[in-house]
Amino acid sequence: MEKKVYNILKYVLSALLAVVLLWLCFRKIAWSDIAAGLRSCRWGWVVVSMVLGAAVFVIRALRWHLLLRPLDPSVKVTTSLNAINIGYLVNIALSRVGELVRCGVVTRRSSKDSSGKPLASYDKVLGTIVLDRVWDFLVSALLVVIVAVLMWGRYSGLLRDMFSGGVPVGVWILLGVVALGVVYAVVVWALREKAFFAPQWKVVKGLFEGAGTCLRMERSWRFFLYTAAIWAVYVVMVACVASAFPGLGLDGWDCLFLMAVGSIAQVIPVPGGFGAYHYVVATSVAAICGVPFAAGLVFATVSHESQVLTQVIAGTASYVSESLHKI
Repeated sequence: MEKKVYNILKYVLSALLAVVLLWLCFRKIAWSDIAAGLRSCRWGWVVVSMVLGAAVFVIRALRWHLLLRPLDPSVKVTTSLNAINIGYLVNIALSRVGELVRCGVVTRRSSKDSSGKPLASYDKVLGTIVLDRVWDFLVSALLVVIVAVLMWGRYSGLLRDMFSGGVPVGVWILLGVVALGVVYAVVVWALREKAFFAPQWKVVKGLFEGAGTCLRMERSWRFFLYTAAIWAVYVVMVACVASAFPGLGLDGWDCLFLMAVGSIAQVIPVPGGFGAYHYVVATSVAAICGVPFAAGLVFATVSHESQVLTQVIAGTASYVSESLHKI
């Protein structure tokens, strides 16, 4: 009962944080400015960005499939794709719950061993998702560093303003969770022979086995190729939305920077990135282009909501597909 109350409270607070961030973004914005910005949008480019967003789901499925195959060679790419799409759909409403749903989809479709247990057990699949997410965070952080180093004169002022209040709360939360996770794993490993910690060690061991699948991948170079492709397409997606607002004058470096800081904003635990993405990207666009915050907010809103719509369409289609598979 206490755990249920804790989970409900966690999701409510996460949703409230998103609402507060959205309120802070829109509270001083005239709706006439938003409407004018939307009228100036060239929507054909936004549609192209959405198509590319759907393509990223496929590339992510191919990359994740490389991690799943050492656990269960029978897992299909379509299963990993459906799991990813359904996970994104759930994350729109419940932050981070989509990753748990992804595990369930794959485990349900996994082949069974001689004892009747899934080869791709829940804890092992969760380990592959942890590895998948860690790579995403490392790449996005690396891109921010690269842009800051190569174009420091251009973005130094903006970066100083963004971090003038210290490291963002979301980053501290992530680091704190990682530190606690490491301490917990060490304690459970040290006391694994004790009756209380024995079942916990099985779960932790499964997580490490799932994360360690990167060492057993066939043709591991494909993992890095897919990773590069994912982030290259992300940059092109931002460029497409930039083309929808040519008056902003965003160039390739700006698109790379916006993609990187936008992905970092996703660290903040709010459903679907609502509020956090809008504030970070709108602030960045306004500073880079020297335009009012409202113009940057229109750019961020179109960029974010078009991808949310893509996730809803893809997630719904995958949910229907998985539902029909039960019949």
